[in-house]
Amino acid sequence: MKGTNIRPLVIVGAGAAGLFLAALSAKLGHCPLLLERGPQVGRKLRLTGGGRGNLTHVGDSSELLPHYRPDPRFLWSLYAAWPPDRVRRALLDFGIPTHVEADGRVFPDSQSAAAVAERLGQIVTEHGGQILYGSCVSALEPDHNGWRLELEHGGSISAAKLVLATGGAGYPQTGSDGLGLDFLNKLGLPTRPFSPALVRLLWHERRTRQAAAGLAGLSLRDSGLALDRQNRTRGELLFTHTGLSGPCALNLSGRLDPNGSRLSLDLIPGEALAATISWLKAAASGAGERQLLTTLGERWPRRLLEALPVISPDWARFSRELPRRTRSLESSQIENLAALLHRLTLEPLHPAPLKEAMVSAGGLSPAALDPRSCAVRAIPGLHVIGELIDLDGDTGGYNLQFAFATAGAVADALAGQ
Repeated sequence: MKGTNIRPLVIVGAGAAGLFLAALSAKLGHCPLLLERGPQVGRKLRLTGGGRGNLTHVGDSSELLPHYRPDPRFLWSLYAAWPPDRVRRALLDFGIPTHVEADGRVFPDSQSAAAVAERLGQIVTEHGGQILYGSCVSALEPDHNGWRLELEHGGSISAAKLVLATGGAGYPQTGSDGLGLDFLNKLGLPTRPFSPALVRLLWHERRTRQAAAGLAGLSLRDSGLALDRQNRTRGELLFTHTGLSGPCALNLSGRLDPNGSRLSLDLIPGEALAATISWLKAAASGAGERQLLTTLGERWPRRLLEALPVISPDWARFSRELPRRTRSLESSQIENLAALLHRLTLEPLHPAPLKEAMVSAGGLSPAALDPRSCAVRAIPGLHVIGELIDLDGDTGGYNLQFAFATAGAVADALAGQ
C-alpha cells in the first residue's frame, strides 16, 4: 500500500453499516473503497440472532423509537426515509430474501447471518467496489483532496468523501475497539465515551453471586425489570451463574450504574394486581393443608422461590411474616404478597465489562449529524454511520435496523449528487 490512492468514496469499517453502504453505493456506480482491518467482512454481523441473522424488526417509527436510547428523536426523519420495509427491499435486491417471525423480528430466509455478510461483500466487488482487508487506519485529516488517511502498515489514501463505520467497543475480537471515537475526538466533535449497552448483569456483591449460583439456567418466559419509571423492560429473563441475562436484562443493562443499581422484578407483568389478589384469595380458601410454597410453586419454579430470600431483601424480610400454610394467609398478607410479586427489589446488579457487550452506548452525538445524509454538519465530506453514533437499541433487530438505515441515508445523499 505504498503511495497515494485517490478515491471518490472511502468507507472505514466493513461491519453491518459499512458493508451495507458499500453494497448500495457500488450498485449506484460510486466504486467505493471499503477498508477492513480484519480478515473478513461483517464479523460482528455474522453473530447476530444466534448466527441466524436478526436483520431488522417490523413496525413504524412510533413503534420503533421507544426501543432506542438515549434520545431517539434523530430517528424520526431517518426512519421515514429508511423504514424496515425499505431495508428488506434493498436486501431482496441484493439477493437476500427475508421473512418476519411471530415476534416481529426479521431473519434471512437462509437462516444464516454469515451468508448475508458474504452476499453483501459479493455485491460490492461485483459492481466495481473494492475491499481491502488487513487495512487499519492509524490517522486521518482533511486535505485538499478531501481526506487523507494514513494506514498502520504504511501508505496513505486520499478520499473525496469519507465515511466512518468503525462500530463501537463491544466484542473487540470482531474489530470493534473504539478506534473511531478517537478520530472523532481529535476532530473536536461532540462525543460520549463508550459503555456497555447490551450485556449480561452481574450481582454486585460477591456473597449474592455465590448464594444465587444455583439459579443458573433457570428461565422465566415473561418478566419485568425496572430501574425507575423511565427505564423498564419486559421479556424473557435468564438466570446465570453470576447474575441475569436474556432480553429483559440485556435491554436495561446500559442504564445501570457500574457501581451497582437496585432493580425491581415483576414476576407477572401481564397480570393486574387485582387479579393476583383474587388468585391468592381463591387459593387460600380452598388450599386445605397445602403449604404456601407449594401454592406459589404452581406458577413459579420452586428453585426460584427458595432463592428469593437471597436475591431480594424485600422477600427476605416479608417472608418471615408469612404462614407456612396457604389457608392461614390473612387479608392484609394476601394484598402485600400480591404487591411484592409485582415489585420485588433485587440485590444490586451491575453491567458486565464493555468487552462483553453485544452493543455499546456512546459515540458521536446525533445532533452533530444531518439525519437525511448522516453527514457531519461542521465538517464537509465526512459521514458517520452505525454504532459509532450515540444511539443504541434493544435486542430484536433494532440495532441492525439503525445500522442499515444510516448507511441508506448516505447512499441516498450520494444518489442525489
